[in-house]
Amino acid sequence: MRNLVFIVLLFCAIAPISLLAQYKVMFSNNYPPYNYTNEKGELVGFNIDILDAIKELYEADITISGDSWEAINKALENGDIHAIGGTHYPGNPDNKYGYTRSAINTSHCFLYNTNHLSDFSLELFRAAKEPLVAVWQNDVLNHYILSINPTAKFIYVDNYKELINTLDNEDVTCIFGQRIGSMYYADKQGKDYILPLEHRILERNMGFKISNDSPELLELLNNGLEVILANGEHQRIYDKWINDYNKSHKDWRYYLKYILITSSLILVIFLLLVIINWILQLKVRSRTRDLQQQL
Repeated sequence: MRNLVFIVLLFCAIAPISLLAQYKVMFSNNYPPYNYTNEKGELVGFNIDILDAIKELYEADITISGDSWEAINKALENGDIHAIGGTHYPGNPDNKYGYTRSAINTSHCFLYNTNHLSDFSLELFRAAKEPLVAVWQNDVLNHYILSINPTAKFIYVDNYKELINTLDNEDVTCIFGQRIGSMYYADKQGKDYILPLEHRILERNMGFKISNDSPELLELLNNGLEVILANGEHQRIYDKWINDYNKSHKDWRYYLKYILITSSLILVIFLLLVIINWILQLKVRSRTRDLQQQL
């Protein structure tokens, strides 16, 4: 009886949502691995799968499409669409739009070329003399970098591919960019020698930006995010699109250093045991000879 009541209540909660009118949601088509157009011309990525999972959950009539960041924001402003997916939340109140709960958290970090630097850290960057940093021309990013090292110099880039490629220049100390996006492009270009620092800054929430004319869509997406977070679907999508670019990385030389230290200690201990064993054998032989002579 209790299960029957639960099913009825669940149906009552979902049924009104499933009968909603059609909604149009757009994504940027150039922000991998969150949302982008692949080689086949398909709009794919983490945020796309998140919305598809919610659509399937509620059998909602939602049309998904992609365009440039400027175009989709203009479409939302003109009322041509109802929402934008994969948008970062503003740091100040926004009365024009509603925002769902966070679908994922993003952050920035420093990245470096291990072929040029055997080790890199914030402490080393802070002490460097006029380090050269590749970065977007952005006041917030520039201010943060200069707060660590006021002597830093900049190379400005327009896209992630260019950002990653600057690290092949030995004069470039490091780059500063969005962690997941940077590691995605490094991986796609086969540059496994590019590693990020674990120190993450400028953390921001990413979710859906909704027109105030569509409060029921905001409710649907919030409810859907809560469900897929609870049933494990969100984790599956995260593992598919994000996990490989968000792992803790250490240069193999970092591990080699500790392997060599450990191996050296083991070798020293082994040699000591061999020497001790040899000395004991000599003593036993000497004692044996003494006993034989006494006999």
